[in-house]
Amino acid sequence: MDSVKCTKDSAKCTKDSAKCTKDSAKCTKESAKCTKESAKCTKESAKCTVDSAKCTKDSAKSTKESVKTSSLENMLDRDVQIVTDKLKAGASSAREVLEKVNGVSYDPYTKAIKVDNINKVKILVDGMEKDLEYIKNLAPDRLKKIEVIRDPGGRYGLEGYSAVINIILKKDYVGSEIYLGDDYMLDYKAIKPEYRTVQNNVNATLNYVNNNINLYGSYNNSYNNFNFNTSMKKQYSDGLVIEDNTINNDVNNHIKEYSNNYTLGVDYYLNPKNTISFESDISVQPASNNTTNLLFNVRNYFQGTLTDNYNSQETGTSKELITTNTLYYIFKPDENNEFNANFSYSYLNHDYSTNYHDYLLFSSNQLGNDKKNSSKFYLEYTHTFSSISNLELGYGNVWLKENNSFVAMSLPYSFTYDDIRQKLYGYYSLQATKKFSLKLGAAGETSTPDADGIKKHYYLLEPYADLKYNLSELVNFKLKYRAEGTYPSVDETNPFIYIIDKENVKIGNPLLQPELVHKISLQANIISGILTFEPYYHFSNNMIAETGYLRSDNIFVMDYNNISNYTRRGLIARLTIPLTKSLFLESNADIFNNAMKYNGVSNEFNFWTMSSQLIYQNEKFGTTIGLKYQKNLVKDITLLGYQNENNDLWISFIQQPFFKQRLNIMLLYFIPTDFGVNYDQGSFKQTASYQEIKYADISLIKNLFMFQVNYRISKGKSAKNTEKKIDKVNEKTKKGIL
Repeated sequence: MDSVKCTKDSAKCTKDSAKCTKDSAKCTKESAKCTKESAKCTKESAKCTVDSAKCTKDSAKSTKESVKTSSLENMLDRDVQIVTDKLKAGASSAREVLEKVNGVSYDPYTKAIKVDNINKVKILVDGMEKDLEYIKNLAPDRLKKIEVIRDPGGRYGLEGYSAVINIILKKDYVGSEIYLGDDYMLDYKAIKPEYRTVQNNVNATLNYVNNNINLYGSYNNSYNNFNFNTSMKKQYSDGLVIEDNTINNDVNNHIKEYSNNYTLGVDYYLNPKNTISFESDISVQPASNNTTNLLFNVRNYFQGTLTDNYNSQETGTSKELITTNTLYYIFKPDENNEFNANFSYSYLNHDYSTNYHDYLLFSSNQLGNDKKNSSKFYLEYTHTFSSISNLELGYGNVWLKENNSFVAMSLPYSFTYDDIRQKLYGYYSLQATKKFSLKLGAAGETSTPDADGIKKHYYLLEPYADLKYNLSELVNFKLKYRAEGTYPSVDETNPFIYIIDKENVKIGNPLLQPELVHKISLQANIISGILTFEPYYHFSNNMIAETGYLRSDNIFVMDYNNISNYTRRGLIARLTIPLTKSLFLESNADIFNNAMKYNGVSNEFNFWTMSSQLIYQNEKFGTTIGLKYQKNLVKDITLLGYQNENNDLWISFIQQPFFKQRLNIMLLYFIPTDFGVNYDQGSFKQTASYQEIKYADISLIKNLFMFQVNYRISKGKSAKNTEKKIDKVNEKTKKGIL
């Protein structure tokens, strides 16, 4: 039995031994499999590391390409903004597109388009001057690019413009359109019903375009009705104080302005090499609707004792006719050469009257007439040597003749002013290396004025230099130098003694020289211009400035002189950034110090201006909602004080298109707040023996609603679908700030 058991056990051991052998083989196989999986994991890990590095590299490349294909490009002498669908979203006109461009702002109260808060701006279409209403009402879909040229050279530098905006249109548009618009501004807190309408602007534009002709016409009817309080205080060193204040509970300053403007223009494209353009403008202001009425309660104090208390009234009327006719000719013999010739003739006839009287039986009556004939001729040539260099040359001739007649207190005066100005300018641009480019040149001008028989000869030289260095794809620097000349105005040169009131007169200086201001700045553009900083320094040794003195009979005489020491130091900053897909912020600010010195008198102060807007756009419904802040009540320096001009405001608005964007309605509300704003226009002047403070309370801005409606009837279309598709592809790749 034991033998059988042993045999059985032996067989079991053999079986177990075989199982162990099998399990061992299985373990060996599993071990090999694990080793293989481990190697695979190691390989995948290495691949992931490579892919991660590639993703990081691609991300950096993507960021770099995004910057390179931004819709905003900082070129050597201008910033170029491509008009994308995002930029056009919610806009019913070219003016609303311009508002979204970096550094450009629009004041709904004054209707001015500004660059960096300055309204000395010339707006062009394809390099040609056009009627402003026609430009503002252009359809957004017709815009291709917008060029902003700050501190321009050439003719516009010589004419005193601080910036030029050039709108480039698409070349594939044909058809016709009619634009009708109305802006109505209401003072809902006006103390009288007749004060409630503050502004009403009606405008219409007709445009017809085919393959070789662009025919357009525009009409604008503008009505302003301003009613606000004005006060004044005069103090003399002998103890006399004169206070001019409001009467009863009514406002005391009433201004009505009315004008009609008519424009007819045509661009005729003879062939790809030749273009002829003509525009005629007429502006009419009737005297019956251009009036001022200023009422004061006057109190005189001497050594603190009231000596007189009476009322005074000043009334005025104005009538004006302005006509301008301009002819353009553009010749492009080939891709490397372009000639641009233009001639314009203008005529102005301005009649005005002012009457002052008070209840002390003092009165003055003044009548004036200004007539001005002027012409401008410019011939400009541009030659492109290669893709990295070009040359610009120009010649200009300006002729003007002014005849001024004036009757004050029944005594007649007359004054004539003639001038011929010859201009030459030239600029050379070079892309020296991939990182460095430059533009150098100068503009020269001679002037031979004859001021009522007094003949003078002046020469202006305006050097120009731009040096640009690209530190990287994200950052570039521009060193800029300009010299900017400005001629005195008619008011500044007219020698008539103009009676402002009983204690103030104004007299012009026919011997004023043109002023020349030198401007130096260093501009830093970060991330293709999303953020810009520009510290600057301006100086002049012949600045035209308001001066004055007190006569022995206590009459203050305001006059004008070229002063020998003027400086302005400041910093301009601009920011345009998309916060989300539908929300973007655009801001620009100027912080500066102004200083003047002349004949032992000095004046200096610090100030700042700013414009900012936060815009939300709903792509689905086309709704645009915005909040705007404007601090543009500028404190302009004079030798004896300052002059407050322009205005501050807070506004909110909502705009909604209907009927496939043919009808657009906007409701704009001026927010009633005092935060960060000032509503006191006016002036301050002080000498050793006299001080004067004027206030104009324009806080009615806090009480305004503006209703804007426009309707566009359009039968236009794109004639070249291929070009349109190319534009669309380019637009999609240019994912810039807007």
